[in-house]
Amino acid sequence: MPSVNYHEKQFEVFIQDEIRTRSFGAKTYFAPVGQVVEAKVGYDLGVQTRGWHEIWKILGVPFLPGRDIHSWNSRLTPSDAVSSRATNLFFQFKRPKVLKGSRAAHLARFGGPYLRFKADRSANGNYPSQHELLEELEQFSAGQALVRYAAPVCFDYLELEDAATRGKLLESTIFIEPSRFMPDHTACCYTTPHNALVNPEPMEIEPETWPEFIRKVSTATREGQEVDRAVFGALDWTATALPANETPWSGHAAQGAELPFWNDLSGETRDFLNAALTTSANLERLGLTWYLGLRAA
Repeated sequence: MPSVNYHEKQFEVFIQDEIRTRSFGAKTYFAPVGQVVEAKVGYDLGVQTRGWHEIWKILGVPFLPGRDIHSWNSRLTPSDAVSSRATNLFFQFKRPKVLKGSRAAHLARFGGPYLRFKADRSANGNYPSQHELLEELEQFSAGQALVRYAAPVCFDYLELEDAATRGKLLESTIFIEPSRFMPDHTACCYTTPHNALVNPEPMEIEPETWPEFIRKVSTATREGQEVDRAVFGALDWTATALPANETPWSGHAAQGAELPFWNDLSGETRDFLNAALTTSANLERLGLTWYLGLRAA
């Protein structure tokens, strides 16, 4: 999977220039950090913009006043080269890779090649990983500053240069908050600024058996061990409660048998699903669907 043919620094320079030129003459302050300080704070660039800057509309959030990173980050020392100015935007820039071909797991979802950048969860000396630092920054800056991964939606340098030349690179950038990544998430895949798929790396898994499924349910809820008995008991009760001239309706179960994956299910699983579907239909015929709502409440 090749990286794009431009570098992170080129994207960073282009986007800083655009943030400056789209400030409508108002002063915009930039607070870049070096590698030593980045290892302590997690971000590449801090920015302080005015409330009317177009970037707030693009990000879809209201203007925020800013936060002085020195006020909470105890890892910083007086000798660290980092601005003490209140900053309302923190960016970690990412250079994506282009995924295509048989190794691209989400090719069908995106309808063709797509871009991907990774959150950096690697060891970071005596400090938390870069991603953990960004999550921490996002938490401590809530309501005062915005923390975002920023990656270009450009498959090659010509696209990147064209967007920058037209003054539309902000619109050709995907901005993702660190909190979008769950603990096992490592990558963000996308083709536009608005269709991010934040997911763990694809991995092979063993098919789950019905007993294993019940065991997991039992672990998650104290009533899990009663799942089978409750469903089949409810089926017996609704069948008994129906008028003598009626028989339990099994239309849903018949429809279930038409599902394309039906033959791949075990016999136990089919029986369970048939019972659940038929019970639901019987409750509807008895006018007791409200009971399900009470149980779910």
